[in-house]
Amino acid sequence: MIKDSDPKTPDPETLVRLRERLNKLATVLDSRFRIPGTRIRFGWDSIVGVIPVAGDVLTALLGGYIISQAYKAGAPRKLLLRMAANTLADLFGGSVPVVGDIYDVLWRSNQRNVRLLEDWLNSQIEPRTEQEHSLVKVLVVAILLGVGGIFAWKGFSGQLRP
Repeated sequence: MIKDSDPKTPDPETLVRLRERLNKLATVLDSRFRIPGTRIRFGWDSIVGVIPVAGDVLTALLGGYIISQAYKAGAPRKLLLRMAANTLADLFGGSVPVVGDIYDVLWRSNQRNVRLLEDWLNSQIEPRTEQEHSLVKVLVVAILLGVGGIFAWKGFSGQLRP
């Protein structure tokens, strides 16, 4: 949750802009182009990945940029590790000659990472406050007491007896 007193946590507006910027980057890297007549999409990750070693390292660095932005936004360690695992899987899977290029088209690690980050960012942009949780609890208890009260009243007045 975003805390007003936490100077490291960006404000919701900044998080929205970050989400949009990283979405654009992931689209360019993973699905900017479409093979005509098909639904198959690919991006610069697949194109640059044709260059042995250097291409995969370059696109892994761009994937690292997405992870670094997640870190700066205050993403939890577990999320960062999962994103890093996706990027490493892309690096190693994409480095296999020929098969790696197909792997890049199918894996789309950058879009996976941005989706993971988006889920977390959305929870940060519109978090449930403790007040909202307390209100829900009070309403549930009030409804249960009301229903219980109606049954008790009906039972005492003899209306529930057959």
